[in-house]
Amino acid sequence: MSATTNSDVEHKRFGLFWSYQWARKRQGAADVRRQNPVTYQQIRKYYKQLKRQDPDAAREFRRKHENQSRNAIVPYRALRETTKDHANTKALVRQARGKNQGSDIYMSFIDSDTKSFIYEGVGLYAAYSRLYDERHPPTVMSTGYESFYELMPMLALACTLDRRVRAATAKYVPLGVYCPEPNFVIQVLADQETITESFHEGTLKLGKIKTGYYVSPKEARLILKEVAKRQNIDRAHFLLFSSANPIIIHASKRSTQNKQHSDLHFDGKLNSDNKYTGWSKQDIINISSQASQSHVSPRDWATNMLSTFTLNNEVAINGGVIKDGFVIRNMAISLLSRLYGFYDPISLCARNLDQSDDDDIYRQKLHHILVNYHAIIGENQLKYGSRKAKQVELFVTARIVRNKNIKSEIDAAWLYVNGISNIDDLEIMLRSILQNADIVSIKNAAMASGEAIQQTLLEYLEFPTNSATLSASNS
Repeated sequence: MSATTNSDVEHKRFGLFWSYQWARKRQGAADVRRQNPVTYQQIRKYYKQLKRQDPDAAREFRRKHENQSRNAIVPYRALRETTKDHANTKALVRQARGKNQGSDIYMSFIDSDTKSFIYEGVGLYAAYSRLYDERHPPTVMSTGYESFYELMPMLALACTLDRRVRAATAKYVPLGVYCPEPNFVIQVLADQETITESFHEGTLKLGKIKTGYYVSPKEARLILKEVAKRQNIDRAHFLLFSSANPIIIHASKRSTQNKQHSDLHFDGKLNSDNKYTGWSKQDIINISSQASQSHVSPRDWATNMLSTFTLNNEVAINGGVIKDGFVIRNMAISLLSRLYGFYDPISLCARNLDQSDDDDIYRQKLHHILVNYHAIIGENQLKYGSRKAKQVELFVTARIVRNKNIKSEIDAAWLYVNGISNIDDLEIMLRSILQNADIVSIKNAAMASGEAIQQTLLEYLEFPTNSATLSASNS
């Protein structure tokens, strides 16, 4: 706190402390455990008793539990909430208004793992000034982030793909993307000294601990949903996401691992022409479906998109009615994933692979799809084929026994949903599941995302010189 900071930027400094969050083990589901939290006093009493009996065991207790699992997680919601509402923050807003009469004031949120505010010679806030001029005045802006890790240059490509998919999606469905906590700004209302919306979720209390203290982070999504409720706001266009000029952050351990928590490995290398050479099929899988916190994979895109919509409580499927909320949600994710996958060139390539195809064949097929992208998606057919007649028969059979075996009815409904073989039927099914959803905007977001992936891969991947010839002969 007493360290000297050399900066021309007006700033103030303050510190915060927080307590560990303790939880009981083997006492039912997580929500049940949270309703009966362990207090700090109970832990301290136990620790003192253990220390008297066995000092070594006491030290091991602290080492194990204070630095693992949920006890070591930083309460980001509470930290961001406290920071934005702090007297020092409000004082800086007042100073900014005084020095910039009539100007819009934005509050910028970043993380401590920032490496650089400059990307390709352009400063972050210079980039925000340009974005501001493009759409006056946006309520929320973000340029995303890029992870820096010299040993894994393809992580940068994963970040670029992710940013471009988010930008393409946000153009049509602003709340359909996750605005990243390492870098976003929110406009401060003209008559306020801070952002009045909260990072916390509701006022429900579990014991004496608010849910907002820490259950799951997602603080950006929570506050942006509240910001979107501001009076006289154009909810459909209030967020401006740009893939250019991201903030540069240090690569976290999570960003260098796949979704199974194993270390990622890449064959691709970046050459002097800023192209990736020698890349493999697994590299493409890693930067799309295995990259952490990415929107590039169909399911991740669908899950983020779904967060902005409300599901119907009941869904009629070919004469039957599904009321299980969990099933309805999974059906929505499946349908959105398939809609996105229809336009995603990586998914298109995966559906045209044979088990015996090696990396060379994969490169040829992917290149063929990228070069002939619009002609291929114009065929308007999904992977799943036309198997509806058989599935309708199975569904009718299940309807007869639905009172005896509800699982059979749900299974039959899934067979019907999975049998949808064209975009039009898929859109009809989505309309029956999502309340008041603008299916045209969702479809446009999926189309724009697919085009963004196509253009990015053509821009950054180097293909063998014979790819186009071989692919053309195979088509």
